[in-house]
Parts: sequence; structure tokens; C-alpha cells
Amino acid sequence: MGLKDDLLEVVHIEVMRRVLEPVADDIPDPEIDFAACLEAVTKRTERMVKSLSKAERRAYFLEKARSGKEWCRAIKAPAEFSGRVEQWLERLERRGPS
Repeated sequence: MGLKDDLLEVVHIEVMRRVLEPVADDIPDPEIDFAACLEAVTKRTERMVKSLSKAERRAYFLEKARSGKEWCRAIKAPAEFSGRVEQWLERLERRGPS
């Protein structure tokens, strides 16, 4: 798993959150234009992550995976979604610092 895979997981969590908990910002509502929402979240996340060092990226992804896991528990997310988040967190933790 590399940077692109981690970005995909962050975007997956963010878009799912937006589907279940709408946000009032400049990103399109996924219920209205899912493709535009996905593209906007992806671009914003890529810009932010590319400015980080490798250690900062790892910390960012770990934080996103952990908060995603907690969010899944809080909303009682479907097992398929929460399982994906948990697997991603486990992969990140096994990977260790780079």
C-alpha cells in the first residue's frame, strides 16, 4: 500500500461521512453530484497531503483511520464499511514509520 491507496481510503471515509452527515462548505453535496464531491474531496486531500513530510503523512493517515474507526462505531456503520476502515488502520500500524 502506498500514498495513492492511503489517499483513496481517506477520500472514501470523507465522502461516506458527507453522505451520512451533510456539511455546509464549498464541496458539492454527494447526494446531488457524487462525482463532483468525490473529485473535490480527492483534490483537496491530495493538495494537503503532498505538502507533508513522510512522517507527517503517516501521522495524518493514522489519525484519519483512527477517527474513522471511532466514527464508524458511533454511527453503527455497516460492517462492510467499518471493516474496511479497520483493515486500513491495521495495515498502517503494521507498516510502521518510514
